[in-house]
Amino acid sequence: MTRRCLLLILLLLGCCQKWALAVEIRAYAGKTPLVSDIEALEDRTGQLTIEAVRQLAQAGRFTPVSNADGDLNFGFTASAYWLRIRLQRQPEAASRWLLEVPYGQINTLQWYPPQGEVLSTGNDLPLSSRPVFHRHFVFPVELDTTEQVFYLRATSSYSLTLPLVLWNIKGFLRHEQGELIWQFLYYGALLSLLLYNFLLYCSLGDKRFLFYSLYAAFLGLGMLAGNGYGRLYLWTEAPAFDAISQSSIFCLAALFGAHFTRLFLQTGQRAPHLDRWLQGHAVAFLLLACGFGASLYWAVPILWLNQWMLFNALGMGAAIAVAGWRVQRTGAHHIRFFLLAWGVLWFGVVVAGLRAFGWLPSNVLTSYALQIASAFEMLLLSLALADIIHAERRSREQSQQQALQAQQQMLEVLRHSEEKLERAVRERTAELERANAQLQVLGTTDSLTGLANRRRFDQVLANAWAHASSSGQPIALIMLDVDHFKQYNDHYGHVAGDQCLRQVGQVLAQYVELPEELVARYGGEEFAVIIMGRGATEVCALAERLRSGIEGLAIPHACASPGVVTISLGVASLVPTALGDGPDALIRIADAELYRAKQSGRNRVQCAHGFA
Repeated sequence: MTRRCLLLILLLLGCCQKWALAVEIRAYAGKTPLVSDIEALEDRTGQLTIEAVRQLAQAGRFTPVSNADGDLNFGFTASAYWLRIRLQRQPEAASRWLLEVPYGQINTLQWYPPQGEVLSTGNDLPLSSRPVFHRHFVFPVELDTTEQVFYLRATSSYSLTLPLVLWNIKGFLRHEQGELIWQFLYYGALLSLLLYNFLLYCSLGDKRFLFYSLYAAFLGLGMLAGNGYGRLYLWTEAPAFDAISQSSIFCLAALFGAHFTRLFLQTGQRAPHLDRWLQGHAVAFLLLACGFGASLYWAVPILWLNQWMLFNALGMGAAIAVAGWRVQRTGAHHIRFFLLAWGVLWFGVVVAGLRAFGWLPSNVLTSYALQIASAFEMLLLSLALADIIHAERRSREQSQQQALQAQQQMLEVLRHSEEKLERAVRERTAELERANAQLQVLGTTDSLTGLANRRRFDQVLANAWAHASSSGQPIALIMLDVDHFKQYNDHYGHVAGDQCLRQVGQVLAQYVELPEELVARYGGEEFAVIIMGRGATEVCALAERLRSGIEGLAIPHACASPGVVTISLGVASLVPTALGDGPDALIRIADAELYRAKQSGRNRVQCAHGFA
């Protein structure tokens, strides 16, 4: 009894297997969508071979997947799917046909004819693996009048959709010409809008036009990747990048779209909470783009990233809708085109997302919903930008009119007080000129000694150095210091110390009288003398006169061995062309000589040797 039941079950399975009729290709059919009488097998491990698959087919493991509403869509899945396709042609029909799979997000695709070579292609394989050079995957098919069984294996890191269309060659070529026209119109319009708004940015400097241009550029590039043209003409030898190109580029487009929305709606001022919401989505898209990029080098779950990208896109669409509604409630009625534009695009994103998850049938409208929506969105966003520019221009014109009226009123007031104001201005100008002159003197004069201060010294030294460099004349610097001045201050007090410095400054000023030469208080008890056009011998002689002049003052100094105030001097003289590191070199040499004079017992002149 058990054997009879098993035989009956096997007989029924065999009958059911034979009842699956082949798709009959008619002679006049230019296009035959394969949406019925197709069987599918899910390979969860991805390890099944064609021999094993044929055995499973004989065992009745394939499941009919007829989908009269659209293309075959298995949603997001890590499994490989095998399709079993039965084909035969009418006797009067042509034997050579083309099978098109018009979907770009397929990682691997293998075509197994009854006889002949197995054809393997997909985004993960080189472009040369495609049997026909085309943006979609196209396989040549030889049909017979008897039933033939073909197998197709596919995997995808995105939503696995398998639209299958059988074309005769003439119908395929005619269809391609129509497709090219529509794609040309789409990308041409997109490029025109992009260039127009970018030129507006270059002219006006308005960042809204810049981010709109970046958004349009990456959106168009993402469409180019999804339609297969990117792989054909841009990154032909980068199969790994092609697998993530559309998703990663769309993430960047969404990033710039979020920034454009924030600038357009001014959410930072009008709706700060929603602005942070939009910023969060922008950051999420940036992280997703980085994740897609990282998948080129490390094992990153691309399937998971694609799903989160769709969820984030839906969330950002909701955020933009709420932000637009909130901003419009504040009285910004000019954003109606903006809301309509994002509403159209969001509808396209929702349709694309539902189709990707298998919740909507996959057909021409749902497959191209995002591209169709983006075309209308780009146009409406341009109208929105034009609308807001007109609104801002009207606001500026009203402001200018109000300002003009206010200015006329002010002119009436100013006309009555013009003479009084002019007189006050003249008086105030004279006072400012006097004050500026006094400030200029105070800014370059040492308040204690009346000599030039350090600031004036630096200016004069730089000018003198430049003049000496161009004329080839020598420039000299005398650095001098009052000996044991600290002890003098400690013994006689600071008042006497200040008086001592005044007397030293007066003597130095008496010996240096030429207009191109300068005596300055360098700091504390240290002074500096700039000498132009004199030789080293003459400068050293001048330094000696300065030393003896100070000693001749006979200012009592109980803490110094001579019993009077003395000074130590260091002299440096050189021609600037002989040393190229600037006036600091002159200061270093003179300071070093001053140090030597102090080390040698003070109250002396120390001249540098080997210079001009």
